[in-house]
Amino acid sequence: MASNVSDIELILEGLVTLTSQSLQHAELQEHFQVIKELGRGSYGSVMMVKDKNTDKMMAMKLLDKNRTPQRSFLMEFSVSFFLSSHPNVIGSYGLAFQTCEHFVFAQELSPVGDLLSLIQAPVGIPEAAAKRCAVQISSALEFMESKGLVHRDIKPDNILVFDKECHCIKVSDFGLTHLQGTAIRPLKGKVPYMSPELCQLAKSDTLEADSSIDVWAFGVVLFCLLTGEFPWRVALPTDQRYSRFADWQNSPIVADPPSPWNRLTTAVLKMFHTLLAIDPKERRKATEVLNYTGESWKTDIPHSSGISLDDTETEISSILTVDTNMEESYIDSAEDDTLSAESFVMEIDDKCQTEDRCVISEHDASSNLSSCIKKEQMCMLHGSDSTLSCSSRLSNHSAAGCFVAHFEIAPDQWQDDIAGQDEEDNSDIRNVSVTSAQHYMKNMAAHSTYK
Repeated sequence: MASNVSDIELILEGLVTLTSQSLQHAELQEHFQVIKELGRGSYGSVMMVKDKNTDKMMAMKLLDKNRTPQRSFLMEFSVSFFLSSHPNVIGSYGLAFQTCEHFVFAQELSPVGDLLSLIQAPVGIPEAAAKRCAVQISSALEFMESKGLVHRDIKPDNILVFDKECHCIKVSDFGLTHLQGTAIRPLKGKVPYMSPELCQLAKSDTLEADSSIDVWAFGVVLFCLLTGEFPWRVALPTDQRYSRFADWQNSPIVADPPSPWNRLTTAVLKMFHTLLAIDPKERRKATEVLNYTGESWKTDIPHSSGISLDDTETEISSILTVDTNMEESYIDSAEDDTLSAESFVMEIDDKCQTEDRCVISEHDASSNLSSCIKKEQMCMLHGSDSTLSCSSRLSNHSAAGCFVAHFEIAPDQWQDDIAGQDEEDNSDIRNVSVTSAQHYMKNMAAHSTYK
């Protein structure tokens, strides 16, 4: 198993190169029936579509070429594909193409929507559901950390839900993901789930990407799920709620929290002490939540003076955000009396034109990781159950001459293959990676059960 950042970088660069070589031109409506738009923003849109050949439902991300460099699109697609073998990471098909105006790729369609849509003020979601979410998100974050990747945008609307009781949820949207240790730059604005070290960055500063950033955001998401509120507007001393929280964090008395933290039990407050440690070096791993699932998390206190959810019925979600430099572009939040899980989505740059909320959503998706190589090109494996067929219609507009296979390729399997290649050709990392990926895929096809 590839275990260090250089191995992961090699694999991702290989995927980027392989995808760029196979990126075909096609028209969405020619091959897919567009059912409805799931979300829209300045960078593009997310569509629910049906494959005209297979009747398979999926979500398509369409990113405006004028706002999205091809490199950024290829990296987001590659990271999503690379991680999607995990059960709590959104599935990604090996399908990417371009139209005249957009870069496009397909993902698993979430039947319920995002986690944000389930949060109710001022109660959040049921405790049992919140615990299920905690376990699943922590597993996804642990997996990402093991692959040397930092998500950088963990929030309720980037977590897709497959049943309303949250037995199955999946982390999505990897457009801002960075390798651990790489430099990230300061944001244009601040949002509640940003860690203090990110909020404190000066304009000319950079910060090394680290999994502790995701752990902080994870802690804020859990607070949201348990209370239906955000604990603060921004994690800076100028925010009174955050300042009181920081004072409490530095206090030895865990059982004497400020409002709205008094809505939580002493046991779960200990958990938040570890997840939301001010010093990133002292934050525990996301899997720390597993030590507290047997404890009660909520008290019977029904209300608090936290930052509550709005009671409007506007549907909220989010779409992929890819900046020209793969970094966030946020704007300052509206200065009103409340900041809800619904309204803070408006912080994304250029996406929101209203005063207090943004009506955009991420229902991107995918389900299986099946792909194959035909004449040095990436094809998508279609079908249901265990029968998957490789279609070359994006290049040939028909499936003629393209084989039908019965197999699936999980990224973990061919990460080993790529990482284990001879290093004789390491003078050209991209060529090594592409050759390895193609070699592996072809070997898989050769050993598949053909129709």
